[in-house]
Amino acid sequence: MINEQPRLVMPATSFLYQNSYGNIVIGDGGFEYFDNKDRRKFIEIPWSEVDYVMVSVFFKGHWIPRIQVVTEKNGLFVKSC
Repeated sequence: MINEQPRLVMPATSFLYQNSYGNIVIGDGGFEYFDNKDRRKFIEIPWSEVDYVMVSVFFKGHWIPRIQVVTEKNGLFVKSC
């Protein structure tokens, strides 16, 4: 874990691991995702690597809760909440 002090913990779905269900942890160290069933499926992105973060999508009158983390070197990571 890269966060010593988590600020937000919430359930999420990762599409990186074929619809993996787990939790997002946002804190002082960065952005993290952990699968509920398989602890080997995780994502850790320190704040020093984050370029910007995008949240929430409106599509045809429906709100789709989504977090997209864009990194400086490794591209885009999308999580649905």
